Amino acid sequence: MEDRQNDIIELFQTHFGKGELFARVFECFPYPIQVYAPDGTSVLVNKALLAEYGAVSPDMVVGKYNVFKDPDVIATGQLPALKRAFSGETVFFADVRVPLESITKRYGIQDLDLEAVYQDIVAFPVLDNEKRVI
Repeated sequence: MEDRQNDIIELFQTHFGKGELFARVFECFPYPIQVYAPDGTSVLVNKALLAEYGAVSPDMVVGKYNVFKDPDVIATGQLPALKRAFSGETVFFADVRVPLESITKRYGIQDLDLEAVYQDIVAFPVLDNEKRVI
């Protein structure tokens, strides 16, 4: 599993600076993915993430959602660990309960036919050619 995660991270690192190619690869992943700026603001979401919540569109999230200011993220007590990814470290979170109630309220989602969702999350930095987090 760790090798697969490293392969995915390497793919992102290699292609991030290639704009269009990165965007195409990013869209093809069947897993929800969100890319953040160093300040925690969402800059990209893929179709799988949008499909997971149905009524959410990119303009509702990109440039507006900040993972560091999300009360649900803060309440987990995992913010210091998450910030390590923004400092250059890969961080893994297992069995994270997705705060569906907050998400449906925040984005006005109706008729979400889920009671609970748990997911594993890998947060990793995207680095430039000088190995700096971008």
